[in-house]
Parts: sequence; structure tokens; C-alpha cells
Amino acid sequence: MVCFRAFAAQRGTAMPVGAEADAPVRGLLVRTVAGVGWGSAGPYSVEARLDPAVPDATQRFGEFPGRP
Repeated sequence: MVCFRAFAAQRGTAMPVGAEADAPVRGLLVRTVAGVGWGSAGPYSVEARLDPAVPDATQRFGEFPGRP
């Protein structure tokens, strides 16, 4: 975040400091870079990797019958 904060400051954009302020900016940066690098599927791929519910859900495939 230090590099991005310096980049933003060079362009006249002030950013709040601290982990609470960094978290949403970091998420936006990661998804944006993924979109540029891997197209429209990039942000979804990153979201799936970062979502804590996805590993749990993939472990549960096959545990439940086809119908409730």
C-alpha cells in the first residue's frame, strides 16, 4: 500500500492512513489488476480465492443428497 499511497499522492489524491482505510482500497486494487490482466473473469477469480466461504463450500461437495 505504501507504493500506491505514494502514487496517489503524486497525483494529488490524499488517502486516509491505517489498516481500516487500506482494506477496501487493497481489495479494489486487486480486483482491478485482475480485470486488466485476465479480462472480465479476473475479478471473479480473485473474489473466489479470497472469499473464506469458498474453501468450506468446496469441501462439502458430495455431502448432501440431490434433494432436500
